[in-house]
Amino acid sequence: MRLPVFLLVLLLTSAAVFAQSNNFSINGTVVDSSNGAGIELATVALKANGTQAIITATSADANGKFALQTKAGDYQMVVAFMGYNTKTLRVKVNTNVNLGKILISPEITTFKATVITAERPEITVDAEKTTFNVAQSPSNQVGTADDLLRNMPGVTVDQDGNVSITGKQGVKVLVDGRPNAMADNDLPGFLKSLPANSVESIEVINNPSAKYDAEGNAGVINIKLKKGKNDGLNVSLSAGIGILNRYNGNFNINYKKNKFNVFINYSANQSKTGFTSISDRMLSVNDTNSFYNYKGTGTQNRFSNNLKAGFDYFIDDKSSLTYSLTGNYSHSNSYTNASAINLNAAETPTNTYNSTNQNVGFSYMVNNNIAYTKKFDSTDRQLDINVGHSYVATGSNVTLISSAYDSSGVYEPSGSLNQKTSSPGSLQNVVVKLDYVHPLRKLKGYKIETGFKSETTVNKNVFNDYNIVNNVLQFDTLLSNQIKYIENVAAIYGIFRGTYKKWLSYSGGLRVEQTYISAHSSAINKDYVDFFPSASVAFVFNDTQNLSLSYTRRIQRPPFRFINNAITYTDQFTIWQGNPLLQPSFSNNINLAYGHSILKHYFSVKAGGSILTNGFTGVATVDSNRITKSTEVNGVNSKSCNFSAYVKLYLTRWWDAQIYYNYSYTYYGFTEGINVNPISGGAHNFWGSLRFKFWKNAMLEVSGWYNTRSVKPQGANLAVGAMYASIKKSFLKDHLTVSLAANDILNTMKWRWTEDNTGVASYGSWQGTNRYLMITISYRFGSHDLEERKLKEENERLEEGKS
Repeated sequence: MRLPVFLLVLLLTSAAVFAQSNNFSINGTVVDSSNGAGIELATVALKANGTQAIITATSADANGKFALQTKAGDYQMVVAFMGYNTKTLRVKVNTNVNLGKILISPEITTFKATVITAERPEITVDAEKTTFNVAQSPSNQVGTADDLLRNMPGVTVDQDGNVSITGKQGVKVLVDGRPNAMADNDLPGFLKSLPANSVESIEVINNPSAKYDAEGNAGVINIKLKKGKNDGLNVSLSAGIGILNRYNGNFNINYKKNKFNVFINYSANQSKTGFTSISDRMLSVNDTNSFYNYKGTGTQNRFSNNLKAGFDYFIDDKSSLTYSLTGNYSHSNSYTNASAINLNAAETPTNTYNSTNQNVGFSYMVNNNIAYTKKFDSTDRQLDINVGHSYVATGSNVTLISSAYDSSGVYEPSGSLNQKTSSPGSLQNVVVKLDYVHPLRKLKGYKIETGFKSETTVNKNVFNDYNIVNNVLQFDTLLSNQIKYIENVAAIYGIFRGTYKKWLSYSGGLRVEQTYISAHSSAINKDYVDFFPSASVAFVFNDTQNLSLSYTRRIQRPPFRFINNAITYTDQFTIWQGNPLLQPSFSNNINLAYGHSILKHYFSVKAGGSILTNGFTGVATVDSNRITKSTEVNGVNSKSCNFSAYVKLYLTRWWDAQIYYNYSYTYYGFTEGINVNPISGGAHNFWGSLRFKFWKNAMLEVSGWYNTRSVKPQGANLAVGAMYASIKKSFLKDHLTVSLAANDILNTMKWRWTEDNTGVASYGSWQGTNRYLMITISYRFGSHDLEERKLKEENERLEEGKS
């Protein structure tokens, strides 16, 4: 029988201190009944008979051993661990008690996460999602959220910040399980604004159920921010400094007593990086070829910080209220110095260009959220209500100065471009969400889930363009515009879940979403209803093996930045413009997953397929003046399949390894204006991590990833990869931790790509100064830390007594 959620919260986050004179000790070992292995981090709690009040609680060590101290009396002991059935024992204490081995069995009525690491799992895998606990790795405590995703198995983030899952683009990003206005409006910008050290964990959900938004053809990524929740007063501080102008800091505090928990987390990241960008193009106009080569070098200064604060109020054992305030501020200043050259068909230079481009931008967000949870009884009947409001402000000022010269080096005013653009914007977002779970009392093992959601977004953007003539700004009415964009997505869903005996569980769901869009342009206005079915079935062969099959239908709505038709210049011959005619795309996805645990080791394989219709992609065209214009268009119809394998091995007590491999194959059909031929091909993605424990609590971690060449609708992304290493050591009885992290050790994270559009064939590359070294010092103290230290000392004493 599953442990009620409220009890799990209390057990897994509490470490009550109860030590008085004349106490007795209770010792034992929590063991997996299927293989006899000790269960690390199993929760053991002691309650007085007939009450729900927890007197004291602890966690088992690496061998499953635990120790508690209490006064004489009759107690109930609760032993729990995620993925296992909870066990309750009656313990009578009038002397020291040794309970020996306490056997708990894996839970097989539903599919919880299969824990595949010890020491607060770094990665957990189940049929629905993969969870990466990034806070456990010092390599992932530097940089920003896009750096975190880039070093996750199965996830790819390109040079522009576009995210793919197992080779498929189109991702819905949630923050703490809720939509995020900044992420929906500008995902690449949001990921770069979120410091890595503010993130606790990241969930990748390949085939979400009908409970989730239907947005995201490739699936859902849920970013969970850090939040203190331990009993008493707990504080942690960290600061990092890196070679090549990188700095970060994090402050986390919470105070929990009785029914209240107050928490604050603040993190900041500052960096100054260099980059090199190359674009070589062959242009065909009126059957005449010419060439244009561009190379830019520059620097980018970025400061970003994030705040999460709020409180939990535990009304009673079955009800809680949470208020959270999230704030984010990011400021960037990018400067590029570039040179370009035009060549004729004989590859003889005709013109050259020197330019500077400075982009100063900022964004900030304030989000207020209230969440209420009510559990009605012990049968998992539950109501969740969530209300949130976000305000986002953005702004950028771009100054482009580009001078043209003829083949003799003589300045040409007519071919030069001096321009300044200012683009302030604001966004308001309101979300109201209700979810309800109702077990069917007359049909044991069956339940119905239902709920609704309404999300409204109002996006305002002004694009002011000025020509610089004799150092005077002249407003350009043709290139300037402003847009007010209103979107409302209202949804209702229902899911039926059932089980047959202990070896089969299944579910079927339907989500209905109505989308209403209004803007000043009739081309953008839309009002439509879509249906998104989902289904899953799961089999349990035995305590260590399971198999699941799932299906979902998904949608990808074009983001606002793709629709806004403002024109942005890189130089005289390179522009980008949004497309207000973009329509949503749809996909049908199926996934098969198999998991097998052998002792502490874990192995899983997944296979899936997807059919995408009317997808959108970036394309480039050239006009009679040889100006290359890029935009987003619909028309991508593709079929893809993928296979992945993951293994977690405990090679020795001090050495463990994780290996992930994914192969994806994609076929893109021919669409006029997007490509010149159908394109198909396979791609391989490798990810691996080795961890070595030595010198008591010191740990060395080496990880890396590599992506082979992969096709896209009109070209290919070329091979790229990176390697990371980190080492951390704790001092002062685990109060102080020092870590050293090296990023992109081999300096191989260079993005390269090719494109072949009608009239334009190009090669491009982009590489930043990603190779750096960073040292971070962390210090923590508080009630939870003291309890952990007492537990550790007691376990060491018990071990010494047995030797």
